[in-house]
Amino acid sequence: LFLNYVPNQGANLVEQTFVGDSHGEESASFSGSGINNSAHVTAGLGFVHASASNSSPDAAYFPTGLGQGGWSETFLIANPALTGQSGFMAFTLDVQGTLYAEGLTGSSVFTVTAYKDAAQLTTNEFFDPGDSDPLSTNVQYGNWGIATFGNPPTDGKTVDDSVTFAVPFTFGTPFKLGVYAFARAGLRSSGGQGGSSSSLTDFEEGLTWGGISEVYLGTTPTSDYTITSGSGIDWNRPFNGSVPSDLNGDGSVNASDLAILLGGWGTAVGDVNGDGLTDAADLAELLGAWTG
Repeated sequence: LFLNYVPNQGANLVEQTFVGDSHGEESASFSGSGINNSAHVTAGLGFVHASASNSSPDAAYFPTGLGQGGWSETFLIANPALTGQSGFMAFTLDVQGTLYAEGLTGSSVFTVTAYKDAAQLTTNEFFDPGDSDPLSTNVQYGNWGIATFGNPPTDGKTVDDSVTFAVPFTFGTPFKLGVYAFARAGLRSSGGQGGSSSSLTDFEEGLTWGGISEVYLGTTPTSDYTITSGSGIDWNRPFNGSVPSDLNGDGSVNASDLAILLGGWGTAVGDVNGDGLTDAADLAELLGAWTG
């Protein structure tokens, strides 16, 4: 979801979805009446890259550049002897970017959160917000933000952080996990003294999956389980910054990647889904992500 809000003119809303081993990318922008804002998001399985900017009079009614994106995946954590028992799956999200604000009312914010089966995750003993800004809520968030008040007239912050989320689950019962990020650039207040303010939220390095850090039976760590994902991706590992089917790392999934996969058939070379063997499942995943 990619949104730019302009006072008295509604919203410029652009939306795109992606399926499987691919990604969605979209932008939105507005310029007029002294207001200029924009947003850009790229999202795929394991990552969200987002940015937003805004420049406007302080007296404007909260114009905002807002980029939102995320992904969802189905998990099944199983052990026949533990079926029906409860536990937690802890995973990390790595966040890198910069916040910048200028003027009397500039505001820049980046937020990450997660949902299980469409319900936002609430805090538990395994949730760790890292060095993100604390929020008065019982919901699991990573939140980083700055705002200016005119003295000093600028503020900036570099974010290089990791947040640990923990999703409750039942052994043997599949669940859907959704991870989402929000980049916002706008005003902290409307009014001011006739000046203007600007802000930039640049997380094009963005949010990446850091891997599953621990699985708990109740509140006790356990290694006696299997994890199956709907996409076939091995989520135990961190996201490496590229689409798994892009085997040569050139940004496209095409005949060059197909040649690598076929050349490694029956070995670990060309393994797309992380199961250690290049076979028909990897071929199907690569063809499903084909960009040409």
